[in-house]
Amino acid sequence: MKHQFVLFVVLILGIVASDKAMLAFAQSCGSKSGPFRIKLYWRQGYRWQGQKSERKWCMQPSNKYVRIFKCSKSSSQKWIYENCQIKTANGRKCLTQGSRSKWLTVESCSGSNRQKWDWIGANSIGGYEIYPKGSKSKCVTQLHHPRKNEKLFLQRCSTAAKHKTSKWNKY
Repeated sequence: MKHQFVLFVVLILGIVASDKAMLAFAQSCGSKSGPFRIKLYWRQGYRWQGQKSERKWCMQPSNKYVRIFKCSKSSSQKWIYENCQIKTANGRKCLTQGSRSKWLTVESCSGSNRQKWDWIGANSIGGYEIYPKGSKSKCVTQLHHPRKNEKLFLQRCSTAAKHKTSKWNKY
């Protein structure tokens, strides 16, 4: 029994240590973390567009919208989290909720509430949901099983979860 307990503690500490980078999201809005990519969470058993293997879709600004593309080493896929804002790597543009459209955009960082974000499950190994600060009913996602160049928007978390596209990972 003692050995099982020690093994359990070691396992938990290993998970916590390996997931330490994710804990940065759980810090206060004043904390800064990054740069990093934000990848659509995938696990064994998911089947998107008939594919059983992970495709690694990452958030990337494209013109004024935020879309998903295959993850790459491109600096355009790098983000920083600071002051509750998800900023492009250069810190000048922020992930922004649409004011007249449902699509997410990148706009000059102004500190407006449309640019404030929070995370559910940021300290879990099963991905996390990104939602507007103070409102946990809608999550960042795309329309259905992911495809290249799809725009991101806010959708009810329960709907996005049905398509297995409500969660993200720091990558």
